[in-house]
Parts: sequence; structure tokens; C-alpha cells
Amino acid sequence: MTDVQKELLGSNSGVAVVQDGDKFQVAFAIDREMVRRIKEVEGAEFDKEQGVWTVPVSEQEALTKAVEGMRFESAAIDRDRADIETLAHGSAAVLMKAHGAEKGVEAKIAPVFTKEPTVGEIINANGRFAAQLTGFGKENGAAFVSIHRVADLKEPVMKGDKVRIVYGEHGLAEVTDRSHVKTMDEQRKDFENTLGKGFQGVTVTYGENFLVAFDYNPEMKERLQKIADVTFDKDANAFVVPSHLRDNLVRAVSDMRRDFVADNQERAQLISLAETKMDGARVGNAFTKDGLAHYGKVVDVSDRYVLQHGGKNEFKLHRRDALDHKDVQKDQSLKITYEKGRGKVEDRNKERDKDGLAR
Repeated sequence: MTDVQKELLGSNSGVAVVQDGDKFQVAFAIDREMVRRIKEVEGAEFDKEQGVWTVPVSEQEALTKAVEGMRFESAAIDRDRADIETLAHGSAAVLMKAHGAEKGVEAKIAPVFTKEPTVGEIINANGRFAAQLTGFGKENGAAFVSIHRVADLKEPVMKGDKVRIVYGEHGLAEVTDRSHVKTMDEQRKDFENTLGKGFQGVTVTYGENFLVAFDYNPEMKERLQKIADVTFDKDANAFVVPSHLRDNLVRAVSDMRRDFVADNQERAQLISLAETKMDGARVGNAFTKDGLAHYGKVVDVSDRYVLQHGGKNEFKLHRRDALDHKDVQKDQSLKITYEKGRGKVEDRNKERDKDGLAR
């Protein structure tokens, strides 16, 4: 680092500016978003020898405006970096405990410094950074977590994504191992073509921000809420997503629509099955009113649903993620009682056996 650069970087505002003759010298920590902002100023050039950006004095007004934005961005970057590291420490602690790490071991959390691929699950993400679990230490079970700058990734990532990230020569990273979804370009095209329209269970409209509406589905809701700063507007009966998180929303909506299609396919298959079991079969969602109990034999179980015979020609569909036991089996005779949206599952045969032993 040159003496000029050291002097400039001494500023505590994240961006330092000094005048040198007919040019301003501007220095800041390297970041893709910061570079984009300085490049918008007419005549801005990077001086490799000094390690600073130079801007003609004639562009002082434009530079002043750009620096204000850069300083705001710099503060936000520092804040989000600190936040993601705090979140990652918490997530890693839980994962290390489950993995059997030694007591008192600290997770190894650091920015990516290597060009070698990082592979693993995204355990935390905000608007500017993503934390990726890449493995555990063999000796003490310490979690290794890589911190990625979202602006350096060619595709957005979210919590729960299991991805392979590889950085290229220009500092941009390819995000791969996502063959189960469409490419980002395809997702963007679908998103644009369906704005303002109800499509595969999701309607997205755009004004100052994005409004996302869909019928209640816990998995779809959970997917959308992985985006930072999502809120719910009761008046509009829709979720609000900030406009600057467009690509994150594109990805989430694509996943939500895929889940909606898969959900409907499972329902259709179970309804068809019920119709083969009983002439005039009537299949509906199980009511979840507090204290309401559903009795009957389990006809079949899918990834998302439990189909229960409720008597005569009635069948009920229960969401598996709403039940307190996910390991429900076909042919079990169950009592499912709902309280605050959660279904308590009781095996009636086991209860009868207990009663018999008690006698």
C-alpha cells in the first residue's frame, strides 16, 4: 500500500478524498458496489500506481454526491458484515452441538480468501452477505464458515441453499449445483412475463415495492420470508418486498411456484386414490379449529400430506408439517386433535392396548 493510500484510508468514514492539483484522489476498501458508484462519475479512473481513484476537479459536484452515497453504503456494509458474523456464530454453535463438537470450541468464520471452490449450505443471509457452512474440523468439530459478499455472486443465494461457489479472475463467483431449478435468466423472464398476473398460485404486482399474494401455504410463506426485510401488509393482504431485492424475489417466487405445482400434484394424486377407495368420495382439507379431533384410518402418506378416512365417504387431508409427529404411517388408526394450528397425533391402537393392560 502506498503512502498516499495509507493517508487516504485513515479516514473513519469509509471513503477518503483529497485534492492533488487538478484532480481529486478517492480511496476506499475494495467493493464491487462502491466501484460501481465511483464509475458513474464522469472522468473517474483508477490509478494502479497510487492505488486510488482519480476524478477531475471539474466534477466536484458529481463526486460529492457519489461520495455521500458511498459513505452510506460503506456504513451499511460494515453493519451487515457484523450482523452476518453474529448470526453465523449462533447458527454454527447449534450445528456444532448437533455434530458433536467439543465443548467450548469456536466456529472458524472468515471471508473467502481462496480461489478454491467452497461447497456447503447457506446458513445465514442478508441483503449484502451470505454465510456458508463448508465443513467441520476433524479433531474438535469446529465449524468452518465462509462469508461471501452477495454483490460478488452471479446469482443470489438464500438460507438452506446447498451450493458450490467458485470465484473467477475478476472476483465474480459462479453459483452451481442448482440443476433442480431454472437458470436465473429463465427465472427473470418468467417473473417479468407474469407481473400483475396470478400464475401458479402466486401474484406479484409492482409499485414503489413488490407485493406478493398467495393462498396460505406454510412452505411458500417460509420461502418468501427468507428474503431480508420482508413485511406483511394487512390492508393489501400481501407481503411487501423492497424493490432493490428484485433478484432475491425472482428466485423465491420461482421456488414458490414450483412448490405450488408439486403441492397440487400431490393433492390430485391423493384425491384420485380416495376416489378408488370409495364411490362418491368427498375429499377436503382437515379443519384446524382448536379442540377439533379427526378420527380414522390413514389411507396414504405423501411428502406433504396425510390422507385420512373420516367415515362413510369422507376423507381429510392433513398437512404433515402441521402435525407433531411426521412419521405417520399408512394404515394407522389415528386421532388427530388441533390446537393453535398444530395437530396432536395419537395412535388409537396403541391407546387401546394401554387400556387393555390397565384392566
